Amino acid sequence: MSSRRQQRDALLKLLYAWDVGHQSARLVALLPEYVASFGPPDLAAAPYVSRVIDTFDEEHSRLDDALRGALSTWRLERLGGIERAAMRLGAAELVACSETPVDVIIAEMVTLVQSYGGEESFKLVHAVLDRAQSALRPNEAASVEDAHSSAFSTESEHLSAADNAGAERMPASGSTTRADDAEVQIDAQKSGEAWD
Repeated sequence: MSSRRQQRDALLKLLYAWDVGHQSARLVALLPEYVASFGPPDLAAAPYVSRVIDTFDEEHSRLDDALRGALSTWRLERLGGIERAAMRLGAAELVACSETPVDVIIAEMVTLVQSYGGEESFKLVHAVLDRAQSALRPNEAASVEDAHSSAFSTESEHLSAADNAGAERMPASGSTTRADDAEVQIDAQKSGEAWD
């Protein structure tokens, strides 16, 4: 059985072929010809491939709308074919494969674009899929936001309780409390800075 990475690679090429000349056909109709010409022979039987192709065929207008909404100054139609195919593949996988983490899907699309696309285009693909995922997986995006806000409010409550309970203070003027240090640590973690 071909690996998921090989399957993604083949689907990227299939989507590219669909985009440049077969948009009137369903993607599933192009699969047998692609497999006969390029393989791998087990591609059509892979459950992942079937789910992504079915999702694309049924929802490509919605997927394209989500991508258009995530593009701030670009038009989807003006992007390079590989970049557009990678974004469409990523969007279809976000919908079809809810068990696969968003970060994994985006990283895989970035890898594909780095192999076949323009030198810096992987950055655009990453940014667009990252923005589009909230429209394509709204429940997951909401739960991530809830988890972040819940964690922050819980941490703030702990800090307030520690401060109100008389957390140790340094005697020098302009000193900080442990609660202040903890707030700085939380801010550093949110911005991605290391805390030593």
